Amino acid sequence: MTLLTKEYLSQLRKEAAADSRLRLARNTITNVGAAKAALDRDRITALYPTTETKLDSLDVTDQKRSGRCWMFAALNVFRHRAAQELNVDNFEFSFTYLQYFDKLERANLVLNQLLDKKDAGWDEHTVAAVLDHAGADGGWWCFFSNLVAKYGVVPAEVMPEVRSSGHTAEMNRDLATVVRRAAALDGPREDILAQARKDFHRILAIHLGTPPEEFTWAYRTKDEQFVRLHSTPREFAKKYLPHLDEFVVLADDPRSTNPKHRVFSSADESNVLGGAPQEYLNVTVEKLKETAKRSLAAGEPVWFSCDVNRQFSFLNGVWDEGLVDTDGLYGIDSTMTKEERFTSGETAPTHAMALTGVDGDRAWRVENSWGSKPPRKEDGEDVPGKGFATMSDAWFDQNVFHIAVRKEHLSDELSQALDTEPIELPLWDRMN
Repeated sequence: MTLLTKEYLSQLRKEAAADSRLRLARNTITNVGAAKAALDRDRITALYPTTETKLDSLDVTDQKRSGRCWMFAALNVFRHRAAQELNVDNFEFSFTYLQYFDKLERANLVLNQLLDKKDAGWDEHTVAAVLDHAGADGGWWCFFSNLVAKYGVVPAEVMPEVRSSGHTAEMNRDLATVVRRAAALDGPREDILAQARKDFHRILAIHLGTPPEEFTWAYRTKDEQFVRLHSTPREFAKKYLPHLDEFVVLADDPRSTNPKHRVFSSADESNVLGGAPQEYLNVTVEKLKETAKRSLAAGEPVWFSCDVNRQFSFLNGVWDEGLVDTDGLYGIDSTMTKEERFTSGETAPTHAMALTGVDGDRAWRVENSWGSKPPRKEDGEDVPGKGFATMSDAWFDQNVFHIAVRKEHLSDELSQALDTEPIELPLWDRMN
């Protein structure tokens, strides 16, 4: 080990004092911040937003201060076609409806997992990872498909957004408290579960409301026709969503230790007891892009996960490699491969969105779920694209991890690879 000596620190101060570029960078950053100071204007103007393929036609949604991106992205994939079939100007599925059941099922699953490992101790690796899930919002494509298969969906008006659906911290904290307390109790397992489930439901009913078993919904079509519809949530899903078992998740797992054309699975990474786990077929990023393009060409948007805040400007609606030139700003070299960034913890899947367009090998059109308003009023009324953004093809290569598409869009080679025996990943794996 090498200690930082007074002499060494004194030398660094002298060098900094004599460095005019350091002084200029410091003056800039202290006034506008590093993100704006390092923004490459040439890349912003070069990455124009119009794409040859464009499937979206509705306003963007807003998940607010919640981690429901996986759910928003999945429902956003299908709502454009639902709006066309309903012949309406705008349409949203209810995110709150699925959120209620996600929270209820997830709390039940986590408590069961903790009770199963009661003798392992709180510090055991899997137990510690399960505890982190007790009040979590995040999820994957399989979380969405698990919920729809069991509970269906409803229009947004049937169970609309409320404060706690978009500001989940308090609700999550209190659900996690119930889970952890129940897991620590001694006594008959079924008694512990029964009381905890009542408590889960009570908290969720207070925060989000109670989901309907059936509903009546009225709307007016584009040609002013009045329609009244009575349905159950599962009937509505059957009519306006495809069969989700026709979809598969592909991923570019950048680790050279994990072979391509193999299925990877994590049995404990789910949100519904007895539901499908997180699972993906590992492919190259080139195969990801080829398959996504086939889906878009067929008129179907694509759910995907990525490391969203790397080389991104929300205020400009752009993702591009080199967009935020922090190396130039600091005068350093932080270059790493995708594998190096992933294995070191520098990057990971952090957000899910929908691909709604593509322009050859140049750019992709992205439907985000962060609304259309900038976080500060002084930054204007709307961000460019009003919440839709543009991703360069180079950024896709380095920062996209998973996509969900119909199996029919896979090449024969990838279809055959789906039959390989899954390789099990631990719950704490970074691809989960």
